[in-house]
Amino acid sequence: MNRWSALARYEHKFDRSTPAGGLATRDEAHVLSSHVNFQPVRQWTFSGELAAKFAATHAELFALRAVHDLNDQWDVGASVRTLMTLGEGRRQYGLGLEVGRTMRTNLRVAAGYNFFGFTDRDMAGQHYTDHGAYVSFGFKFDENVFGQRGKP
Repeated sequence: MNRWSALARYEHKFDRSTPAGGLATRDEAHVLSSHVNFQPVRQWTFSGELAAKFAATHAELFALRAVHDLNDQWDVGASVRTLMTLGEGRRQYGLGLEVGRTMRTNLRVAAGYNFFGFTDRDMAGQHYTDHGAYVSFGFKFDENVFGQRGKP
């Protein structure tokens, strides 16, 4: 079992739009993020994320998540997040719970509820951070999915 895994990511987001009868707008953001998973025992996975956005407004995101496997099919999780908008001195927080089910190998469906949250289209990534109920789907791809393990 691999206890630690980490990923660093850079995203350049660019959006240009011209509303009907309006002026053209341009949104651009650079997002740097790091993601770490720690699995001390098979039943528990702890995840952390640290991200920074450089755009018209600068922001930092810090998130922690814990997932406990109840059995081979069911799990429960909790997450906490904070989004700090630098320069404005504003902080927003998120807290949520979820229940997940592994439908097939590497395919997970979850339903959850964020008791409070925030919205930032550049910083949310694949996570639902706004207040309220949500459903998410996840599929894990690796070298075994396409039968390529050990082949050059």
